[in-house]
Amino acid sequence: MKFQPQTWIKTLVPLLAILVGGWFWLYHLQAAQARQEVLSRLQNISSAEMTQFDRWRRARIADAGQVMADAKFVDDLTRSPNKGANGKKHILARFAAFQAFFHYRDLLLTDTNGLVELSLSGQVGAVLGNRSADLATAFRNHAVVLTGLHPNSTGEGLTTEVVTPLFDATNQPVCAVLFQVSGGEYLSLGGRPSASFSLSGENVFVRQEGKFVRVLKQPNSGDAALTSVMLPLSRTNLVEVQAVLGKRGPAEGSDYRGKSVLAVLEPLPDPSWFMVTKLDVAEALGTWRLRAYGMVTGVVLIVALLLAAARIIRLQQDKVADLARLTESLQLSEQRVREEQNLFHTFMDHSTDRIYFKNLDGRFLRVSRTKLRRHGLKEMSQIIGKTDFDLDPGEQATLSRLEELKIIRTGEPSIGREESWQNPDGSTYWTSSSKAPLRDPNGKIIGIFGISRDITDQKRAEADKEKLAAENLLLHKSESLRRMAGAIAHHYNNQLQAVALGLGMVAEDLAKNDLPRETLDQFTEVSEAIKKLMALGQSMLTYLGHDRLDQTELDVAAVCLKTLPLLPAPLLKDLAVQSEFPAAGPVVVGNEGQLQQMLTSLITNAAEAMAAHSGKISLTLNTLAATDLPKVNRFPVDFQSPAQTFACLAVADEGTGIASRDIENLFDPFYTSKFTGRGLGLPVTLGIIKAHGGAIAVESCVGRGSVFRVFLPTAR
Repeated sequence: MKFQPQTWIKTLVPLLAILVGGWFWLYHLQAAQARQEVLSRLQNISSAEMTQFDRWRRARIADAGQVMADAKFVDDLTRSPNKGANGKKHILARFAAFQAFFHYRDLLLTDTNGLVELSLSGQVGAVLGNRSADLATAFRNHAVVLTGLHPNSTGEGLTTEVVTPLFDATNQPVCAVLFQVSGGEYLSLGGRPSASFSLSGENVFVRQEGKFVRVLKQPNSGDAALTSVMLPLSRTNLVEVQAVLGKRGPAEGSDYRGKSVLAVLEPLPDPSWFMVTKLDVAEALGTWRLRAYGMVTGVVLIVALLLAAARIIRLQQDKVADLARLTESLQLSEQRVREEQNLFHTFMDHSTDRIYFKNLDGRFLRVSRTKLRRHGLKEMSQIIGKTDFDLDPGEQATLSRLEELKIIRTGEPSIGREESWQNPDGSTYWTSSSKAPLRDPNGKIIGIFGISRDITDQKRAEADKEKLAAENLLLHKSESLRRMAGAIAHHYNNQLQAVALGLGMVAEDLAKNDLPRETLDQFTEVSEAIKKLMALGQSMLTYLGHDRLDQTELDVAAVCLKTLPLLPAPLLKDLAVQSEFPAAGPVVVGNEGQLQQMLTSLITNAAEAMAAHSGKISLTLNTLAATDLPKVNRFPVDFQSPAQTFACLAVADEGTGIASRDIENLFDPFYTSKFTGRGLGLPVTLGIIKAHGGAIAVESCVGRGSVFRVFLPTAR
């Protein structure tokens, strides 16, 4: 089975996490149990020490009680001081016996006021000072009082006294005996031997003195062994300070040495003093920590071995993976080469350009299918290894080879060279050719690469563009001529109006002078000619769009119906006019007179087309959408309108029809194939239609007739 590092890691990491977590949990559990065991032992030791203190106090109080009950001893003490040296010697002998048996430091005999009368140490005449209160309590309560630890008379150590009040037969206080015990002797009751279960275990005694805490270390015996240390009360992390601040029972913190300890804090029977039974944490938990560290070391070694094994396996797998990747990379490279070859073959087979590759001798190495078909070949083997001279011998092959030799010599490509060619059918086609040196991976030229693109359509489009530009220029010039013609016609009409007005006035004067009739008829002919010339000028203005008249909303059907009766009868001789109009025709914005003139002109044109025979003229009116307007033979050619609907008025005749070549000239001024009128009817009609924002389309068939359709944008 193949080693899977990821799977192994996914398994190992949770296992290590559980193992480490379990170790920490077990460590803390065992540490807590060890702490509890140590604190329990310290509590037992502290309780034993307190029991010993209580037993010692009760024994001392019992000793003093026997002295109080010894009436003879009380009588001797009462009288002996007054018997001189022998009496005092007798008392001191008794005191010495007590000292030897009970190991008292000193025995003192005081009067009821606390004045020392006799002592083994020779202290006589001194006042007890602050111990007088204890003496007064003893006399008041008729009971033995055990004083607290206090400095002795020399100030070099601590002592405590058993104050024993003595009374005469009448129960009156007579004196007191103080059994003095040294502080070292007193504190040795809780001495180190009881805490000898460990190397660092000890009992210390503490008392608050102002802002400090006095610490008395365990003495072995006597005052000489007593050691005192003063600690600031602010250091609450110290177990000694915690004791005087009221904490009782188990505690953990630092001691006066600065070491971490486990301790039990208990108050002594002696007021203001406390006993601290303690043990160093390092010793208390040392054994368990050694075992725990051993376990950790074992776990670390196991993990290290597992990681090392995993690393070795991973390295081996990495080598195998590298080999697999190399193999895969080679396979991918081969696949990419095949894909690139496939892309290249696809491109060469389907490109519309004539692509080819040649060696230094000009022989084809590979060509596109288009190039192959250009030479009338079907198989690639028919062209591979051949030259241009084999395919198209002649001047063009020579020129092509010279160009290729130049590219091979200079290394410079030839880009976008345009050439014209002759097809076998004699037609001309154009190509854009580019050639570049073919190089190997080291940059050495090993042949020629070329591509030739057919740009015949592009050339034709450019020719069409040039033609369109010429037509636009012609339109621009035509527009200039139109503006000039309009100006001339307008000026011409103004002048003719002045002449007509003058002739009219002259004719009136001549009529008054009784001139011959022939003369008057000549003036009349001149006037009529001038009116015709004015009408001709007005028609030119209408055609050119300079005849701007007021426009209103008009019903096209109503305008047509009003126009038909006004047509001259001779015009419609042997002709029938049929109309098909809606009851309420489409509404347009226009000038009624111009629309009537437009309809009359179209009917006249239809009648003239049918002059040689009888027939009918059909008029129809309907509405068309803008998308339905015809685009062929529509005038003006640049017609554009934002309107969505149009009124369509169609005038159809059964005349001779119009040849296709003549349709585009129908609306040119003075052009007519009939030569019946002035040749301005249809041009004026187009001018009216343009003035109304419309267009006109012509449909005709020679020998069958024509249809003129007028399109005017509707008003609503």
